[in-house]
Amino acid sequence: MALSSQELAFMQRLQSTAHNLGDIIADLRQLEGIYFDRTYSALVDADLADVEATADQLADAINLIAQIKNLMDNNAVTQGDWDAKLNAIRRL
Repeated sequence: MALSSQELAFMQRLQSTAHNLGDIIADLRQLEGIYFDRTYSALVDADLADVEATADQLADAINLIAQIKNLMDNNAVTQGDWDAKLNAIRRL
């Protein structure tokens, strides 16, 4: 049985979004590696002033990446207000 036009559009969007999410997760894993390899955890608020971020926001973003990795690797995820932590470091 053929898909209706709505079903087809839904499946195409789902596949595209899943592909994009996979790319984002790969990028996040890479960013986390760079953060630790280059000891960016030593950055302080003054270092981050030009990008209007704080050391706490940076650490929260890295912790969020760790939780996303845990989710994807079928490990326990720590509950938290991850939306708020993500929004705190976002620049629109």
